[in-house]
Amino acid sequence: MTSNKIFDNYISHIGVFPLCSLDNVLNGYRAATSFYGNLNLPCLLVFFGKSCFELYMKIKLLINDIRGFKLSPNKGVSFYIEDDNTKILMDCGSEWSENLTLNNITYIVLSHGHYDHSGGIKHVNINQDALEKITLVAHPDALEKRYAINPLKIRSDGRLSLEKLKTKFDIKLTTEAIWLTKKMVFLGDVGGCKLPTGIIKTDNKIRLDYINDDSSLVYCSEKGLVIITGCNHAGLKKHINKAIRITGDKRVYAIVGGLHFNGLSVLKLPFVLRILKKTNTTNFYTCHCTGKIAEKILNSKKMSTGDILEFI
Repeated sequence: MTSNKIFDNYISHIGVFPLCSLDNVLNGYRAATSFYGNLNLPCLLVFFGKSCFELYMKIKLLINDIRGFKLSPNKGVSFYIEDDNTKILMDCGSEWSENLTLNNITYIVLSHGHYDHSGGIKHVNINQDALEKITLVAHPDALEKRYAINPLKIRSDGRLSLEKLKTKFDIKLTTEAIWLTKKMVFLGDVGGCKLPTGIIKTDNKIRLDYINDDSSLVYCSEKGLVIITGCNHAGLKKHINKAIRITGDKRVYAIVGGLHFNGLSVLKLPFVLRILKKTNTTNFYTCHCTGKIAEKILNSKKMSTGDILEFI
C-alpha cells in the first residue's frame, strides 16, 4: 500500500468526517512506527483509520426514485446500513438490480410492506456465509396482501409468502421495538395512520388498512437520535414519540429517508414543524416520497442513489 491515492483518500475522509482527533492519529502513528518500523505513512494511516471508521454508523442509499451515480433508480427505496459490524438492508425497492450484490447481511428490515419497499426481497442478491442466515425483521402486516380503496387495485406486490421466505431467512415479525445492535433499534408498531388507506386481505378475511406496519430504524448517536424512515405514512410525530420513549433520548439529531409530504400531504407540514422545533431537529436527508415543497421548507439535503451518510 504505497500509492498516494490511498493517502489522499484517507485525508479526504478525515476532512469530511473528523473521525478522531489529530492527536490520536499522531500518537497512534508514533506508537506503530516504533513497533512496525518498515511500514510507510499511508499504510499506517489506513490501518489506524479503520479503527476510527468502526465507531461510525454508515448509511448508503442503494435504490431511490431519483437517479444517482451508477446505482439504478428502481421505484421505491433501499438503504444499506453498517453499525457495530452489523450489516442491515432496510427495504428492497420494487425490484432488485441484477448488478447489485451485497455480502454477509445480518438483517433485512422492512419499513412497511408496500410493493415499492418489499418487492425486491424476492430477488435480492446476497453472498452469504453458509452458517450465517439472514434475519428478516418486520411488522406482521408487512407480509399481507393489500389493496387501495379507490380505485380497487393492488398496492403491494402481492402477499410475500411466509413459507417461501422461511426457506431463505429467519423470520422475526414483531409489533414491539427490538434492538438490532447496541445503538440501533427497530421501532415496531408506531401507531399507524388515523384514517384507512385501503384494505388488507388475510385468509379470505378483509379488514381496513391503517398501515400499522409503517415503522423505522433509530440510531442513538452522540448528538441525538438518527431516525431512518421508509415512507413515514403514520406521521413523523408518531415515529419521533416512540423513538424518544424507547431510547430515552429527547434529542433528534437527524431524519433520513422518505417523509411522504408529496401531494396534499404537504398540508401536514406546519404541524410537524412544531414537533421538530421542540426536538431541535435541523438535519434532514431526504429521498423517495418527501416532495419538493417539503424539501425546500425543511432545507433538506436531497439524496440520490449512491449517497453515503455517516454518524458517530
